[in-house]
Amino acid sequence: ELVREDGGRHWVVLLYDVGKPALALDGNPVIADALAQAEAAARRAAPDLEVLRAGVPLHAEAAAVQASREINTIGWGSLAAVLLLAWAAFRRGRPLLLIGLSLLIGTAVGLSVTLLVFDRVHLLTLVFGASLVGVAEDYGIHYYATRQSRPSESPRQLLTHVRGGLLLALLTSVLGYGVLAWAPFPGLRQMAVFSAVGLAAAFATVYCWFAWLDGPAPPRTRFASAVAGSLAKWPRLTGRWPLGLATALAAAALLPGLMHLRSNDDVRQLQAAPPELVAQQQALSRLLGVASPTQFFLVTAPDAQTLLEREEALTARLDGLAVAGLVSGHQAVSDWLPSVARQRSDAALTAQAEAGAITHVNAQLGEALARPAFAQPPLTPEAWLASPAAAAARPLWLGPLNATELASVVLLRGLHDRAALPRVAAAADGLAGVQWVDKPQEISELLGRYRVSLLALLLVGHALVLATLTWRYGRAAWRAWAPTALASLAALALLGTLGYPLQLFNVLALLLLLGVGVDYGIFLLEHPDDGAAWLAVLLGATSTALAFALLGLSTTPALHAFGLTLGAGLVVVTLAAPLLRTSCPRPLSI
Repeated sequence: ELVREDGGRHWVVLLYDVGKPALALDGNPVIADALAQAEAAARRAAPDLEVLRAGVPLHAEAAAVQASREINTIGWGSLAAVLLLAWAAFRRGRPLLLIGLSLLIGTAVGLSVTLLVFDRVHLLTLVFGASLVGVAEDYGIHYYATRQSRPSESPRQLLTHVRGGLLLALLTSVLGYGVLAWAPFPGLRQMAVFSAVGLAAAFATVYCWFAWLDGPAPPRTRFASAVAGSLAKWPRLTGRWPLGLATALAAAALLPGLMHLRSNDDVRQLQAAPPELVAQQQALSRLLGVASPTQFFLVTAPDAQTLLEREEALTARLDGLAVAGLVSGHQAVSDWLPSVARQRSDAALTAQAEAGAITHVNAQLGEALARPAFAQPPLTPEAWLASPAAAAARPLWLGPLNATELASVVLLRGLHDRAALPRVAAAADGLAGVQWVDKPQEISELLGRYRVSLLALLLVGHALVLATLTWRYGRAAWRAWAPTALASLAALALLGTLGYPLQLFNVLALLLLLGVGVDYGIFLLEHPDDGAAWLAVLLGATSTALAFALLGLSTTPALHAFGLTLGAGLVVVTLAAPLLRTSCPRPLSI
């Protein structure tokens, strides 16, 4: 227990153990509920009780609860949109059940293989994987849209008709997600495995099971007829002048937004802790004078005495920063345990002061008092750290860093102004073995490197997809690929126009857009005059866009960026794909 008095109130600090790693959470508010029950019980005994909560587990749990809620939003929202639109188009229970079956099998197989390969599933993988519903649905919807328009054909004959487009859509989607496996980031590799395997399982369900489980063709509904018939009214860009004019207009519309686009990988922008929890954390830090756990100095030296001397050189500079008001103080082992050189210097100064005092006393009293000789050896870190007096400073002494160096940390109190960080970091300049550590900045730089790497992988994915489409369509391949490329640029331009920074999660959304959007271009290039293909595209795009529109309203910054980018891209790719359709290509043999 630790007792503090502030503003006429007495505060008691209670420490607790959560019994498991701070980040090992399942999306349920277990810690928050337990603390709420304890607080309610305490208030019954002391109604004027005031409670402040702080700690990494609380922030981690709050983030996990919010993310879990929004994973359910996108997953169940997308599924509901798929089934609702499928019912409006087909008005039969069997299509809904089989499309739902393909989604269920795809998600289950993707999750099972991911657990088999990685042993555990990251939260980010589940967020990304929940969007699998918006991609895997396309295969079942395309099958039933075509089945509705060709009621005289048997399911096996129908699969022969659509399998080329479905297989190519699967191949391009897997290539788009597969580039994630090249990234040196386990979470991204998980997403690649989950998505690629899940899509393959959904495709296999449609291709292998639908012919056996399907029944009579669904009737042509008014909704389906209206959507399918609208394709004939959609213009095509086939000549040089229309294409040139459309390109110029698109460039004029997108260029201003792209020019204003800026990247910002600051990890602080991804924080979405509840405001009341942040306020309590700040109040508790002020009461206790808690040092910053994220920015500190790392001190290394070949031996303990040199380490303490380097700490003393650093803390002398930090005292100057405290006078300037940049920090309110610091915590270092040398504050409690000076180096041997400092101990001897202090002892000499003490002896000199005591000698003068004793001489003065002797002169006044007529005595011959003498200062006794102290033969006590200097206090060493080994002896001091083993004593109870070192309990508060013991965590600062890291000990052997490697075979040749010892290490310790010097923490800072009152470091709240981010603008002061460069001047604080400069305190280490010219001091041997002293290194400034800024964990938020390091994580931000890591996110920036991943963003750049994923942008490169995104370009590789586009190149692979375009190469695959060229094998299929030859010179017309760009017509299946261009809508997705245009949608990606449009999403980036929208971010620039709205003032949103480009971050890692925006790039992840563009990768998903590549896997989804190319399918729409393929379906309309395979069947350019078939209203059933347009029905399938519009149903799939609408249901997916609806789900991600919900995600774009998320209070979690990462999920908001993901949903906004993908939602905007889906709208553009859906509008652009029918404009670029042309004559039907040769059949694809399997």
